Parts: sequence; structure tokens; C-alpha cells
Amino acid sequence: MTNTALTKKQTTELDLMAQVIRADLNTIKLLGQEKAFRAVRIGAALLYVKKVLPHGALKWATANSDLSERSCRMYMKLAIAYQQESQLADARVYKLAAANDKTEKKPACIRDVIKFIGERSLNDLLIHYGIKQPAPTGGSSAGRTSTITGKQANEKDESRASWTDLTARITLHGKELKSWQYLDDDERQGVATLLAEVSKDMGGTIIDLPFGDSE
Repeated sequence: MTNTALTKKQTTELDLMAQVIRADLNTIKLLGQEKAFRAVRIGAALLYVKKVLPHGALKWATANSDLSERSCRMYMKLAIAYQQESQLADARVYKLAAANDKTEKKPACIRDVIKFIGERSLNDLLIHYGIKQPAPTGGSSAGRTSTITGKQANEKDESRASWTDLTARITLHGKELKSWQYLDDDERQGVATLLAEVSKDMGGTIIDLPFGDSE
């Protein structure tokens, strides 16, 4: 059917449908950005919890919310990415968690996050900052990926999440404090153990860390 065959009523109804589609697509887009904002804010709150409870933040978060440890790490990594890209001090990030986002004039810390997100969805941000791997698309590689399911996939995701979280924290706080002392004992031991294993595989010492078994 061509436009010349449409009745006036049909044309009017099609115009209405076009308006509905455009409006709802825009709403979906805005909802995606809202979801991204909430994720960054949750991550900021969790970073503050991590500061107060350096050895029990994840247990505290899972006990006081429906978050899993995996989700906690993901949101914290996203908040760290926001902090690094925006070059913000810790206090500014913590302030975001307590900011009132219901006022007509948004606080500066909220405007910072909105600028950081732009038109990206939460999924876009997670993939862009290496927190989440993009879904495979077609071809034989997709078939091979689909065979990795269940426990293997979970272990792979947990391993990637833990390593990304650790390296992000090292980059951020090592740069600001010029010291390894900020890292938790488990994180410091994780770095020492990993580098020791790599060093052994390479047949020599690759780096001399300011911590380890000698402490």
C-alpha cells in the first residue's frame, strides 16, 4: 500500500503511531541512561563502604541489599572508571552517593556523572571500560563460545572481574598515594602471588615489590 492509497484517517493514525514510537524509543533511551546513573551511584556508595570496612565491604553489601558480590565488584569498577576519567578526588565520589538527585537544580557531583554517561547505556559503559565482555556475534566463534556454560562461564567472569577490580584500584590509588600501602592485605598478597608465578614462568624476577613474605 502506498501513501496515495491511504485514507485521511489512516494517515492521521500512522502519524500518531510514529509519534508514539519516537516517544517510547526516547523513553527507553532515557531509562537506559537512568540505569547507568544508578549503577555509578551504587558503585560510589560501595567505594565509601570499602573505605570504612576495607576487609568486609562485600559481606556488608550482600547482607544489606540484594546485590551479589559479583555485582558489587562491577558497580565499584564502574565508579572507579568514572572517578579516573573525571579526575575526581575520593571525597567527590563519596559525595555522589549522598547527593539529592530529586531537586530541580542537580548538584555538581550529579551533573558530573550525567556528563560522564552521555548517551550511553549501562551495558555500553560496562563494555567500554572493559568491565564486561561484548556478546559474541555470529560465526564459528559464537558457536565455540556457546559451549562454555555454567560453572566454567561463572569462573571465567569472576576471574576477569577480580583482576580488573584489582588492577583498577592499583592504578587509581598507586598514582594518587605513590604507595602500595592503600591496598588490602588480600589484594597486596594477590599481586605478590601473581607476579611471583609470572616471574617463575619467565625464569627470573620481573619486579621487586615493596611488600611480600618479608613483611
